[in-house]
This record gives sequence, structure tokens and C-alpha cells, in this order.
Amino acid sequence: MVHYIGLHVDYYDHNHHGFYLALNSRINGLKYEELIYCAFIIGLHRDGVLKIDPSEYIGIIGEKNYIAVQKLAMFVQISEEICKSQNGSIREVECSASKDDVILKVIKKDLSPLQLPEYLQCEKLFRKMFGRSLILQ
Repeated sequence: MVHYIGLHVDYYDHNHHGFYLALNSRINGLKYEELIYCAFIIGLHRDGVLKIDPSEYIGIIGEKNYIAVQKLAMFVQISEEICKSQNGSIREVECSASKDDVILKVIKKDLSPLQLPEYLQCEKLFRKMFGRSLILQ
């Protein structure tokens, strides 16, 4: 739920506002590098793009960790899309993978069909990051 922190500033671009709020917060127990990880996950969760040049922060956390954070943010985006379009009807998600595909089987509490309006955007980003298709069932 912390990825919604930017909504307190503005709905539109809430991920960008959330990035700055998280980055400039003082969360007890987190090192500065961990705070940068959290800020990037929040900032990138909506569309994988931030309106800033990340190079300053990549210099602190390293390229390898930045790539990992981009992947984590993408999973937050997928989760958000699944949850917001299903109105609390998700009971469980099962994951399986093959060489070419990752399958997320969404098990619902009711029999209504799975509807994911933003799925194509998530699938393209997933393919780009992992070189596999993302299949939602």
C-alpha cells in the first residue's frame, strides 16, 4: 500500500509524487540505499518510467540493483492491475513458468470473468524485462 503515498499529493502522476515523498522521508530502520530502492519501486510501479534522470541514484545503488528494482516495480504494477480491476474478488494467484512463458493463474472468489484492461502494458514490459510472455488466466 505504500506505493499509493503519492495519491495524497495528486492522483495524476501519483507515482512521481510518491517517489519524492519516499525518497525524502525518514523511515526508521532503513539505510539510505534501501530508501532509494523503495522510492524507485513506488515511482516506477505505474508505467516503468520516471520523469527524472536516475543516474544520480544508480551511482549510489548500482546498475544491477536498479535493474532488480525495475523488475520489482513491474510486479507491483501487475499486482495493482489485477487487484483494482477485480474489486476484492481475488482469492489466490498461482504462478508457473516455462522457458518461454510465465503463467499467473488468478483464482477468484466468484465466477465472474477475469478483466484486466491494462494487461497489455504489463505484458509488454514483462516481455522486455524477462524475455518471456506473461499469460494471465
